[in-house]
Amino acid sequence: MKLKVMMAALLLCGSAHAACNPVQVNNVSAQLARGEATGLGAFTQSAACYYWPNYYQTAKLMFDEGHKDEALQWLYAGEIRARVGAGLDPDASRNNALMVALNQGLATPLKAYAKRDKENWTQQIDAALAWDKAHPLTAQAKLVTGDASVAIDPENFDNVYAMVRAGLREMRSQIHGMDGSELRQSPGHIDLKR
Repeated sequence: MKLKVMMAALLLCGSAHAACNPVQVNNVSAQLARGEATGLGAFTQSAACYYWPNYYQTAKLMFDEGHKDEALQWLYAGEIRARVGAGLDPDASRNNALMVALNQGLATPLKAYAKRDKENWTQQIDAALAWDKAHPLTAQAKLVTGDASVAIDPENFDNVYAMVRAGLREMRSQIHGMDGSELRQSPGHIDLKR
């Protein structure tokens, strides 16, 4: 009986995206968490099926493999999803703590790389925004907050999602106006003024 309930929950988790295979999502998530690059191809083919920390793990693995620009795209696609999750989760401390840890850990070398070339940095942000627009996050609690039991108000979801995307576009505009010393001091993440 427990197996049937678990399988039903996994199928529900993937139902928002027809191409999601819950078993593959779990396997690839585990590979990424262990730092194994073997899951990168499967992740990039169906990234919309994954919870946002997997984007950070993918970005770090790609960066370590030498795919630095693509890594930045996944980092910022993940940050969009992370900030939406933090904005909607009633226990925001859970997502905020994880996001801070990942931004201060896995993302640090990526953001240092980004700051070397503001034109390239903004191009990768544009690529992340374009990917996100083509593969929009859905108001599916498991993908947004990591907790399938969280009730998400669709209107609030739309508002938070739009605000986060606008915040990244604003950060992109600010980067364009920065000089070298300002770039080096930039935190490299979306600053949401509430």
